[in-house]
Amino acid sequence: MINEIDVLRSIQYMIDAGLSVHDTITELAGSMKYGRMAARLEVVDNLTTNLGYKFADAFESVGLFKRYIPILRVGQETGNLPKVMREVIATADKIDAINKKIKTAAIYPIALVFLSILLGFGISFLLQKVLVTLPQDEIKGTIGYSIATFIVNYRWIIFPVYMSAIASAIYLIIKNLSVIPVLKGFFNAVILGQSFKMISLAIRSGLSVRESFELASNMINERRWKRAFILISEEIQDKGFYNCIDDLSGFVSPTDMLIIKSTTKGGNIESGIDFVGEKKVENSYTMLESITPFIQIGAFLFVVIQIVAVMSPLYLMIFQFASKVG
Repeated sequence: MINEIDVLRSIQYMIDAGLSVHDTITELAGSMKYGRMAARLEVVDNLTTNLGYKFADAFESVGLFKRYIPILRVGQETGNLPKVMREVIATADKIDAINKKIKTAAIYPIALVFLSILLGFGISFLLQKVLVTLPQDEIKGTIGYSIATFIVNYRWIIFPVYMSAIASAIYLIIKNLSVIPVLKGFFNAVILGQSFKMISLAIRSGLSVRESFELASNMINERRWKRAFILISEEIQDKGFYNCIDDLSGFVSPTDMLIIKSTTKGGNIESGIDFVGEKKVENSYTMLESITPFIQIGAFLFVVIQIVAVMSPLYLMIFQFASKVG
């Protein structure tokens, strides 16, 4: 699947090289041949060439670059579209880089957990073979035999329910990262860093501070942060940004607050917000590196405990059989 930002990057390169929007879109659509993205670009070309749509409006109509459309539209209206496109791409690359690191750090332990459940399910078939192989008179009635029989008889219920429970637990953890003690610092740094980078970009591109916070709120899925940014954008409309800076005290440190206040007073709001955003992004990298080993160790311990638990009836039956024979 072709990444939207890579498409925007290609458009920016071609426009910078002097190609018209029509030639740029035609070239890109042709190079992609028959994919879904190519079809969208062909529609964009028709809208801009034959129906008089402007650049941002045409892409909005086909559902491309949704989160960046307000910024691109301002760049289009001010005649700074190529510059705005470069800044959008640079900001998107930073956000994408941290998101990729998060996915990489999360995929391994999650995959390990579910793989161990499947392994446990496979071991249940080994337990079944052992149950019919060992002499029934020697093992029947033992603890190991009872546990093994239960696992074998109900494995088609036990393991699906167990897997569903683990999946639900992971989902709840992901949905509540902002309040989980160990992870909330990292999660909040990621959200705030990405949001502030986007707000800074929007202000530099020509959007008002209120519109920039509103844009950031539309990009956030987590309800607590969405409400916070919506509230700030509404208060900015009534009181002005400088009088609302203290509302950020629950999100940023006193040092960061000082930077935002001083740059706002100096008429350079975006530089302070960008600095704090960049700092938060860097902090999130550091936090991710520090918590990843613990997450992986936790996943490994989960696997070990689970395998031991599933294998324990086998060990018990063999031990009990050996002790009776001996």
